[in-house]
Amino acid sequence: MYEKRDGKWLIINHHSSAMPEVDTRAAVAKAK
Repeated sequence: MYEKRDGKWLIINHHSSAMPEVDTRAAVAKAK
């Protein structure tokens, strides 16, 4: 699940509020 905060897309998990920014960018790149 993705959530846009402060202009950045963050990965939201049931066990974590947000992944580190580096991992978020990698996941977003894969999602495109």
